[in-house]
Amino acid sequence: MAQGDGSAVQVSSCQVQPKQAGDGQGSSEQQILRLAPRLSRRNYICLALRGPNVAMRHNDGSLGYAWDEGTRAEAFAEEYVFQAIDQITQTYNIHSQRIFLAGFCEGGAQAYRLGLAYPTKFAGIIAMNGQMPANAPLLRWPEARRLRVLMGHGIANSVIPLTSARSTHRLLYT
Repeated sequence: MAQGDGSAVQVSSCQVQPKQAGDGQGSSEQQILRLAPRLSRRNYICLALRGPNVAMRHNDGSLGYAWDEGTRAEAFAEEYVFQAIDQITQTYNIHSQRIFLAGFCEGGAQAYRLGLAYPTKFAGIIAMNGQMPANAPLLRWPEARRLRVLMGHGIANSVIPLTSARSTHRLLYT
């Protein structure tokens, strides 16, 4: 079952637990749902997943979530994201070349990691304040070069400096 306003959809019940993957530390899947209508006015489905760990409690009582780091956590995130995508593509008959990975901060890093590791499975990457994962070889560079990438980065980001975004831009566009 999906909830939404016709443009952004939050999957609220599916076989896998909707609790992983599009957000930055201390944020939630709600940020992606709020941003999605600004990214496109065309027909789309936004599958908003959240990091598995509670990182903080905000002043308003809402919770902020984060991703784990490390090889085991990356394998878990990868499996979860692909299961969720498989489910949503079967439900809504979506072609893989219409799927964009998007994320804020840690979610942006995950979008880079998964998109560049499996470039034939996606149409592109949207990384907002995300950092290219360190020590991640670009094994599928010829295929990855065809991906469409939207990078957004705040100049006052205190966690990931703008120089990091510029380095990622140079890597992807040279």
